[in-house]
Amino acid sequence: MLACGDVKFLVPFGQEQIILTLCDCLLAPDAPLNLLSVGAMQEKYMQIHFNEEHMIIHFPSDHLVLS
Repeated sequence: MLACGDVKFLVPFGQEQIILTLCDCLLAPDAPLNLLSVGAMQEKYMQIHFNEEHMIIHFPSDHLVLS
């Protein structure tokens, strides 16, 4: 690990795209692929569901940015 910081990326949201920010991410530029910790997201009270094509994230109803 070289650093820790926030990562922003575009995510499809219906017919639009929104900017999703993941806070306190670890930077590992030599890693062969990008990893998203489902456990870390669940610690923030997000619910994650997978199907054959998508990963669906449900944010808590009291989320400060997305309701």
